[in-house]
Amino acid sequence: MRPANTAFNGQFPIPTFQEVIDLAKRNHVGIYPETKHPTYFRSIGLSLEEPLVATLRRNGLAKPTSKVFIQSFEVGNLRRLNRMIDVPLIQLVDASGAPADYVAKGIRHLRS
Repeated sequence: MRPANTAFNGQFPIPTFQEVIDLAKRNHVGIYPETKHPTYFRSIGLSLEEPLVATLRRNGLAKPTSKVFIQSFEVGNLRRLNRMIDVPLIQLVDASGAPADYVAKGIRHLRS
C-alpha cells in the first residue's frame, strides 16, 4: 500500500516493550505506549490490557506519578484500563468517523 514504508525493513531489530522500558529508565524519560487494534486482538483471544498492565506493574510504572501515558484510538480498552491501572489515559481521535471499537459495533459516526 505504501512502498516507502518498507525502505528500512530488516535493517534494524525491533525492541521488546521491556527493552523500551529499560531504555526509558536508563535515560530518565517516560513512555507513551499505544494499544494497537485492541478490538481485533480481543476478538482472537489476545487481550492487550492484562499483559500491558502486568508489565507496567512489574516495572513499578503503575502509579499516578509514573512517567507513563497510555494512548488508544479505541474507547472500550481505555475504559478497561481505567479500572485496572492509575496512569493517565489518552483518547486519540481521527478527523472523522468513529473509534474502531464503535465501528465494530455498527456505530459509524459520533455526534458532535
